[in-house]
Amino acid sequence: MDIRTLTDIYEVTCGIDRHAAMKYKKGGKWHDISVAQFRDTVRHFSTGLRTLGVRPGDRVAILSENRPEWTLADMAILCAGAVTVPVYPTLLGWQIEYILNDSGCTVIICSDPTQLDKVLEIRSHCPSMQHVIVCDPPSQSLPDRVMSFGQVTEAGKAEEEKHGRARFDELRAAAKADDLATIVYTSGTTGNPKGAMLTHGNIASNVQTTSRLLPLQPGWTALSILPLSHIFERMIDFVYLYNGVCIAYAEDVTKVADNLQEIRPQVF
Repeated sequence: MDIRTLTDIYEVTCGIDRHAAMKYKKGGKWHDISVAQFRDTVRHFSTGLRTLGVRPGDRVAILSENRPEWTLADMAILCAGAVTVPVYPTLLGWQIEYILNDSGCTVIICSDPTQLDKVLEIRSHCPSMQHVIVCDPPSQSLPDRVMSFGQVTEAGKAEEEKHGRARFDELRAAAKADDLATIVYTSGTTGNPKGAMLTHGNIASNVQTTSRLLPLQPGWTALSILPLSHIFERMIDFVYLYNGVCIAYAEDVTKVADNLQEIRPQVF
């Protein structure tokens, strides 16, 4: 199937049967995320974002290291007609604040308590930001207007059970090639970071061209090691999804050698 948009990839990858859509390591063991889990989590999280007030064209930031929730959230944002703003987890609070305000983000998704603390410190300086979502919530109770990734997913599931999935399908199918998909910020070494505005078609065309050049096979496993905040690894992850390749997320750069031996991927 030819693709015009990144949301087309969601439809394609959900129809490719394989042992898993993703893998991640936790507690010393590798865990699979099945195609059905990928399909449903994206749909429910996307619907959950809508229950928080996210509308087509809104900006949603992701402040996280590589992990399955990064890609799940990215696809969910796009399927809601919104725009993903990647933020490097290595940035300091004031650098994150600039990107959130420059892009006008209404929601930010962060990985863990460390990233959450950065966001809470700058929250009062980001007037457009309405909600914070954390993948691994802290052990204590969550602050006001902070939800866990799981809570948003469950809220979306409840909304779908009540009203059906028609709105999700409508928004996913409504995306056009020239619609804005993401704003990717430069490093800012010569001044403030600049936001590169990339459309669905910009990235989808790269995905199709790369797929013609690489002999990827459904059911293969790929190890994802470069930061998803950079457009290169993110585009390649879309290539993997489009071709039915299982994405295994490396623990971090210091563990790549170990992860290669454990996963034995066909490509990375």
